[in-house]
Amino acid sequence: MKNVILFLMICMPYFTMAQSPCALDNTFSGDGKIISDASRLAEHIIALPNGQSIVAYNAFGNGHVYLRRLQNDGSIDNTFGTAGKTTIQVASISTDIKDMHLYNNQIYCCGSTSTGTNTYPFFARLSIDGILDNSFGNGGINTNPQHYTYNSLVIEPGTGKILIAGMKDFDEIVVVRVHTSGYIDGNFGNLGETTFKTANAGEYYETRHINLDKDNKIVLTGKYYVTQGATFSKTFIARLNTNGAKDNTFDNDAIAYYNSAVGNYDEGRRIFVNTLNDYYVCGAVWKVNQDYDYSLMKVKNNAVLDNNFDLDGWKLYNIGGSSQEEYLLNGAMMPDGNILMSGNQGSGDTVYFCLLMVKPDGSMDNNFAPNGVYKHIFGANNNNSSSALALSNDGKIYLGGYTRTCANGTCGPLSSGIARYTGGQMPNAIVQAQENQKTISIYPTCVSQNQWISLDIDHIEKQSIEIVNLNGQSISFELFQNKIKLLNTSQGIYLLKIKNKHDYQTVKILQL
Repeated sequence: MKNVILFLMICMPYFTMAQSPCALDNTFSGDGKIISDASRLAEHIIALPNGQSIVAYNAFGNGHVYLRRLQNDGSIDNTFGTAGKTTIQVASISTDIKDMHLYNNQIYCCGSTSTGTNTYPFFARLSIDGILDNSFGNGGINTNPQHYTYNSLVIEPGTGKILIAGMKDFDEIVVVRVHTSGYIDGNFGNLGETTFKTANAGEYYETRHINLDKDNKIVLTGKYYVTQGATFSKTFIARLNTNGAKDNTFDNDAIAYYNSAVGNYDEGRRIFVNTLNDYYVCGAVWKVNQDYDYSLMKVKNNAVLDNNFDLDGWKLYNIGGSSQEEYLLNGAMMPDGNILMSGNQGSGDTVYFCLLMVKPDGSMDNNFAPNGVYKHIFGANNNNSSSALALSNDGKIYLGGYTRTCANGTCGPLSSGIARYTGGQMPNAIVQAQENQKTISIYPTCVSQNQWISLDIDHIEKQSIEIVNLNGQSISFELFQNKIKLLNTSQGIYLLKIKNKHDYQTVKILQL
């Protein structure tokens, strides 16, 4: 048999999208919603490629976080951890997860822990089945008592090292790099860390999100603020080189500050990178003497606001009018470059889980929902807020947070709330190849960074797959239950080779 390369037809503008209007997914717990786990907040979710999900439930008040794995229908998977639950306790009083990711079939998380008098950060690695990895750090966990909290992490492509951003103190950002062994990489920055300290007393930082751009430079966002005197809050973006050195080509000192308007209080929540290596930051803005709104800022790679984006680089979304609050807590960049923003919307007793989908130019996506907005409450539980956001490979959207009832300003007990929606985005390009007289459907073949590719076949072994670039160099990848994800890729074309006893089929993959 000749080796056959199956070429993908050109998609305009790279993707053929299958998108339906947003709706609650009734295959998830019957109505798309779960109320469970009293006095807990479902603050982080990982969508697994097999339809399951992993949820981190932080305690409301003191207590220790635990993880559960949910089946595709929303029921608890009791094979996960111990009887369906894995508790992470570090210090004696409280342990909270602030960020959580899946990489190479392992769960990585970071956060903070407290003795009641001392708060310090931790990071951990667990198996996909909820077992702490004893080969990582000290029994799967490591801590740093010299720092205050770790709020966000990202995995470095190729090396598998973990980049973690947080606070060394209230007035000092810190970024660290961790070996796959679970110990700090002393070759990064200054003995394993890079810091940014405020210039004056009474000024503070809050780090929210770390990411990598197309050059694998490290970018992070959050807010820079004071709470006394001439109070203010600004969104910041900081950028480091891959070795941890501050990138002084970015605003001359590696950190830049932004306000949507004089008197507005701005904060960045998530930073994303488009195909041109420019940055989007979604966040929240308090418009003086008005209310909170969702915000989106576009910044060129040289730290300058993109004035072609709504004339001044900013879009503010006053979804419910001046009497309604919209507070953004999370966001994601979709495969076609759209930005999905999430958090809450409402005022007084009734507050909704709220999703807003906007196009790369900042306009609302009416294909997602009227005016780009979809919101709901949990039945009689009228007071809700979402903080967790996850996207599945088949176009589902997860939100997690809390839910409760409120009447005339008095609220009842709080529980975790999780919702799953249809109406996300999934490239629908499918390539079929013959393998041992069986047809394998491979989709999508246009992928964004960290997106799963499905191989529709009964079973496939990792040793029967090879991925190379156009120079023939092997590319590392992750295999999870007949789904693969490229781990060391930038924008370009790659060849996915599926081997059999005598030959192989090759499929062309476009990484955006």
